[in-house]
Amino acid sequence: MASSKRSSKVIITCAVTGAVHTPSMSEYLPLTPDQIVQNAVDAANAGAAIVHLHARDPHDGRPTPDPAVFDMIVPRIREQTDAVINITTGGSTRMTLEERLAYPLQLQPEMCSLNMGSMNFSIHPVAQKITQWRYPWEQSYIAGMEDLIHVEGFRQKYNDDLTWLQAYSAVALLANAIKESGSTEPKDVALATEDMELESINGTVKMRASDHQLQQPLSVATWSKINDTNVQIEQEGTGFGWRTDEVIPAADSERPTTCKMKRPT
Repeated sequence: MASSKRSSKVIITCAVTGAVHTPSMSEYLPLTPDQIVQNAVDAANAGAAIVHLHARDPHDGRPTPDPAVFDMIVPRIREQTDAVINITTGGSTRMTLEERLAYPLQLQPEMCSLNMGSMNFSIHPVAQKITQWRYPWEQSYIAGMEDLIHVEGFRQKYNDDLTWLQAYSAVALLANAIKESGSTEPKDVALATEDMELESINGTVKMRASDHQLQQPLSVATWSKINDTNVQIEQEGTGFGWRTDEVIPAADSERPTTCKMKRPT
């Protein structure tokens, strides 16, 4: 008969820096190899049995899969602790499978993480809450997470590019209005959309009640070559995509209207 007494033993894993958050989100986020090593050693001394490790570019703190950077971190932790070294294979949403596996295959560590499922998590709304960015790469890194989810998902399913973002907004607003009104009658649905806000691919959009014009963020972008920093979504197999230079929120780009729309009675 199994004992009902619970074990008091626990295994603590500490993920020291990860790859989701950016330097502007916290001054305490470890960025350099020295900071990552010190935090890992401190965690082990405090009782962590496992340290889960990502690496970051020492110059600007962006996540990197570079084995050379990992080699500036892992041996020093091994020298100073007996904690189990757990190397990420999740990396970040910006890394290819080959990049994410590069260091684990080289090191052959005791443990690796394994993400069961797609790499489609996103914290893109955070980008609208931060007004001062410490490094230029951060804003597009966070805001672009939603693009990767929708655009790459569409491409994988239909083998085509999703280039008309308004189509997504229109369908999503329609679905929300049907749900909110509990009806499929055009009048009920149209009225439900008034002043409705939606977190769309290109940011927060709003259906202006006075004339049913969708108010969207205004993006200023440059047609640029694909790279691994700020132009990561290729358009139509050209090797180029759009680099976002500035995003003006819909509330700031909205202009007055003289429309006198008549509503059905």
